Amino acid sequence: GSHRTDETDELVYDDSDTDSDGDFPLDDKDINGDGSVLKTIITKGTGWSKPRIGAVAAVKFKGMLGDGTVFDSNLEREGSFEFTVGQGVIQGWSDAVRSMKKGEKSQFVIEPSHAYGEEGSPPDIPANAALTFEIELLSFSQEKDISEHEDGSLWKRVLEEGPPTGPPGADGATPGKTPS
Repeated sequence: GSHRTDETDELVYDDSDTDSDGDFPLDDKDINGDGSVLKTIITKGTGWSKPRIGAVAAVKFKGMLGDGTVFDSNLEREGSFEFTVGQGVIQGWSDAVRSMKKGEKSQFVIEPSHAYGEEGSPPDIPANAALTFEIELLSFSQEKDISEHEDGSLWKRVLEEGPPTGPPGADGATPGKTPS
């Protein structure tokens, strides 16, 4: 007869009864460990380095509501959206990008607590909306490297004026703006 011990049960990969993927390390799926930001990798990145708080990240992105309505995207625009990780963007964005490697493209489902919360971001984002973002991390530069690179001027410009191209979706619903 085939009897299975408890020990064996834990090793058996069975995706029928839970949402947690046994073969994903925690930070690859539920990146905060509390369900606030769920990640699905679409295209794997390269290397091992990931942006830290204070890094300047350049991304392509598409943001969608739960029903699939796209409320913001820079896929059609030229260039990238640049922002400083941990500053001026919703919490879920900083969490998301810090889990990514260069060249990676992933989809993130961000709970309201890490997005625009109870206020939402009228008129595009309703209150208590969970948001889905597809984010592609084109490149990033860590804060400590800035002085050693010729792009120190870019760092300054981004801080003082925002991205050179102007913020995407200047109508209010943009990850580049913190809800007031």
